[in-house]
Amino acid sequence: MYLLSIDPGLSKCGVAYFDRAGRLVRAYCARRPRDCESPRGPIAWGYMAKAIDFENVGALVIEQMQVDTRTRGKERDLLEVCGVVGVLIGVATAARIPVHAYKPRTWKGNTPKTVTQARALDALTKEEKARINPNATHDTYDAIALGQFHMERNK
Repeated sequence: MYLLSIDPGLSKCGVAYFDRAGRLVRAYCARRPRDCESPRGPIAWGYMAKAIDFENVGALVIEQMQVDTRTRGKERDLLEVCGVVGVLIGVATAARIPVHAYKPRTWKGNTPKTVTQARALDALTKEEKARINPNATHDTYDAIALGQFHMERNK
């Protein structure tokens, strides 16, 4: 069983899988198909859920949305991302997968993305780093760091 960690987004989600020992198994950026009928709403949310493999997942860790100075003026997008989060949590709940959600201020505070990425990478072995998809985005590294935070917090 894997710990699945997700940094949710409207068109892409950072995804990281960890084994029971806390080792990174796989990390990538799941993308909504470009030909999705609608860039917003339930259709787009469903496509994001289909882009993520929930097989053999024992727990889901996901970033909980929060409104702060960085998100002001982007409330519409934030509400749409909440739809993605809702669908992902719904899939996990239907599969009886425990869900853990953390607000950004809880797991990373105001740490810049470059620093979050560097810290996440520093905690990985050479073998684990090789399991990160070469097309990974900052969302992927946030998913890795979020999973690492959760495991550290729950030792």
